[in-house]
Amino acid sequence: NEDAIKRLKTTVISAIIIGFVGIIIISLIAKKIAETIVKPVEETFEKQKRFISDASHELKTPLAVIEANADVLQDKIGENKWITYIRKEVQSMNKLVNDLLVLARMENTNTSNNQKYDLSKEVKMSVSVFESMIYEKKIKLETNINDGIELNGEREDIKHIISILLDNAIKHTEINGEIIVS
Repeated sequence: NEDAIKRLKTTVISAIIIGFVGIIIISLIAKKIAETIVKPVEETFEKQKRFISDASHELKTPLAVIEANADVLQDKIGENKWITYIRKEVQSMNKLVNDLLVLARMENTNTSNNQKYDLSKEVKMSVSVFESMIYEKKIKLETNINDGIELNGEREDIKHIISILLDNAIKHTEINGEIIVS
């Protein structure tokens, strides 16, 4: 009888040890599989961020050359509707490139100047800046912004992103359309 109890204890202890070792082995295998699956996604994401940053920097030079040439042409021949069109498009492209650079910089930043601030107030202020543009385009604006939403982050970057989103909403909303900020 005592012999059976010893064998039972030994079996239970062996089962516990084997189970524990099995869990460790399964955890290690699962971790390795997860790393193998995630690695290509991370590499693709990094390549995409690098491409956006590189493309933005590469676009700045030709835009500066076009703008300088438009200035020279304007000085030589005076005010001209075609030069005005060129200058407007260069300004539009510069804004786009700068927006891309801001987003790329935000994604590449490991150190941050995070601070706690009232996101609700920032969104309301940003909306108020664009109200005249919204009114001019005869767009209906509906806001549903809860008070007291606080965020710990980089205030200027978040303000910039909110401005980009609002500007895009205005550009891509037809006359008599509606923009909802919630």
